Amino acid sequence: MPLSTSSSRARGRLARLPVILAAVFCAFVLAESGIWNNAWWLTFLARYAGHDSDMDPAWVTASVRLLPRDNPDPPIVLLGSSQVREGLDAGSLEASLGGRRCLNLGLSGGSPTDMLAVLADLDARAPRRSLVIGLSPQMFDREPKSPFVRFRDMPMIARTCPWGDGKAPDMARMLVAASFCNLSPTLRHKDSIVELIDNLEGRLPEALAFRLPPFERFKSMNEHFLSEEAFMRRVVELKADEIGEEREWMGVQGAAFLRLLRAESGRGNPVLLFDFPMRLGSDGIFHGPLESFYWDFLKEGDGIPGVAVAEPGAFAGLDVRFFADVSHMNASGRRAMTLRLSELLNRQGL
Repeated sequence: MPLSTSSSRARGRLARLPVILAAVFCAFVLAESGIWNNAWWLTFLARYAGHDSDMDPAWVTASVRLLPRDNPDPPIVLLGSSQVREGLDAGSLEASLGGRRCLNLGLSGGSPTDMLAVLADLDARAPRRSLVIGLSPQMFDREPKSPFVRFRDMPMIARTCPWGDGKAPDMARMLVAASFCNLSPTLRHKDSIVELIDNLEGRLPEALAFRLPPFERFKSMNEHFLSEEAFMRRVVELKADEIGEEREWMGVQGAAFLRLLRAESGRGNPVLLFDFPMRLGSDGIFHGPLESFYWDFLKEGDGIPGVAVAEPGAFAGLDVRFFADVSHMNASGRRAMTLRLSELLNRQGL
């Protein structure tokens, strides 16, 4: 009899186990949701998240979730790679446009798949928006980043991924990692959190009390530019790096780019595309299939309703002293680019 009672109790505990696990999971999800929507935590990230690839998920999340929902006018959202992040000052642009909110969400090594994820996150705060996208050929040959792949885009990415030549395990790992990032905001931001702790070493108490000044928004805060000799040396290095590249991600990024433009067009959100300038003398770094693919997609994008491509001369003739390196602006270049973009937006009526 005691054995029978013990067995029935064990069966009862096993029967309750799924309910207990479900309750634990729900509590974890609620706790995560609370943390990643907490205004103090988001403000902390916005102040102290640096601008490199590991920190991108954190400061993008903070920038998006701190955006007020009651914007009287649709915000202007700047998208692209670090060229956009370093080359355009959203605060100055906002002032030049009469206070209309501007948000610079350019990412390190940014690509169209990254932009899809950023816009998916932005949907809850600013479904109506005007997009300004600074483009460059190398954006169309970058592997999707797991923290910037959303569930809704995974079928498209899976269809267009390069699965052949023994790459299937790598593709599967990327998609599995992206799935975990979607399920848990903490997993999505884990590298950002580690980097944040490292960056604040010895200064964490001051930062927690917000006594530490916010980190600079830009890497280049001076007027430094490369000498002609150093510039040409760097161009040669970049050209050598591009030789023999497989260009395996063009299908994924091209599909993501058109998906983005058609989705924004369907919503009635205007999109302005422009070819982000590089320092004079950089021609020929990106050549062959990637360059022709890039210009073909710009042309195709220009035919989508609500999408416009800036005239070729909009950013032409920038002084070589405006470039911190081959493709990124220094402080003077950022001012010049922001001014030209402001003039272009006023002409376009965006």
